[in-house]
Amino acid sequence: MRTLAIAFLSFCILSLAPSADAARKLRQAQPIDQDLRLVVITAPGCVYCRLFRQDIAPTYESSKHGSKVPLVYIDVNEEAANALALKGPIQVVPTIVLVDGNREISRINGFIGRSNFFMAFKHMLARY
Repeated sequence: MRTLAIAFLSFCILSLAPSADAARKLRQAQPIDQDLRLVVITAPGCVYCRLFRQDIAPTYESSKHGSKVPLVYIDVNEEAANALALKGPIQVVPTIVLVDGNREISRINGFIGRSNFFMAFKHMLARY
């Protein structure tokens, strides 16, 4: 009877354990770094900010990087923008800043189009 109970318990434990494929997918979906974010600094009425949201953001968010480095929007006039440890002032919107915690790693100034954005983003990650 004890052997049957141990066998049943072992079966239950093994059936609850994730498969190797599920574990791999879970690891891939985890952020590169919990504090690594792509902050988009915008302003009300900014035409290029709206273009970024329409043209680039959906593609980025559905990419492999989008799940690992989340996109966060901050209005340039909000206190949250002042809380970032930026290397310099925001001179144009949108400004896309790769941050670790609140510390700036790199930035893209202005709307540069979809293909240029993804090329620049890869360079930003390479610096990290």
